[in-house]
Amino acid sequence: EKERLGIVDFLSDVLDAPDAVRAALLENAALDKIAVLRDDSFIDGVLNDGRVNYLYTPTQNVVAQRSRYGNRELVMRNKSMSGKVARVLGAGDSSNTEGQVHDLQERIQDAQVRGRQIDVQIESVQDKAVALQKELGVVKEEADKFKGAVQRRFRLEAKIATKRRDLADAKEFQGERERAKLLERQKDVLATRVQTVKEAMALAKDVTEAQRRYDEAALLRLNAQLDVEEAHRAVKEASVDLGKYELALEEADRAFVYAKDN
Repeated sequence: EKERLGIVDFLSDVLDAPDAVRAALLENAALDKIAVLRDDSFIDGVLNDGRVNYLYTPTQNVVAQRSRYGNRELVMRNKSMSGKVARVLGAGDSSNTEGQVHDLQERIQDAQVRGRQIDVQIESVQDKAVALQKELGVVKEEADKFKGAVQRRFRLEAKIATKRRDLADAKEFQGERERAKLLERQKDVLATRVQTVKEAMALAKDVTEAQRRYDEAALLRLNAQLDVEEAHRAVKEASVDLGKYELALEEADRAFVYAKDN
């Protein structure tokens, strides 16, 4: 894969220097992240591949770096350290060790300056982080207040919904109670009507009984009247018979007197 991309190796692996110098460089610079290319024709391919951000091309003595914001533009920067590293890479003869040490010391100094700059940046970032942390605390406090307000709102909405259900239940219960009262009144009216009907039926029964008794009395009176009339007729007949008897008796008396006289 490195062969396809034109990567010889990473700078930390191809750097030819004494152990102390290598250790100092590795401690103060991220040489393991700088890819050494065979030539600059592989720069675009490596950067487009996206896995390596820092490149070293000995043929051009430049360092190519991907834009930190992630776009595809290539930033080509001439670095004084490029020539120094190139000299280190090209120095295979141990007789040139003193020059290598000098160059590496300059590299270390550059790295130390860069480290101090980074420390300043870190301190600035830390200050910003503290400020952001404070702002975050304020935001969290506001968020907690908002969250509390939202929770209170939800609780109030839940209470309102409960009260509305209770009110609806109360209204329904009130309606049921009114209907029950109406039914009770209707029941009382019906009971009164039933009682009235019963009383009317009893009264009608009494009237019927009175009528029957009246009819019986009328019949008895009629029979008595008939008996009286019959008695009157009998008296009349008896009176007639008595008259006849008296006439007969008078006739007998006259006959007796006549007979006696004669």
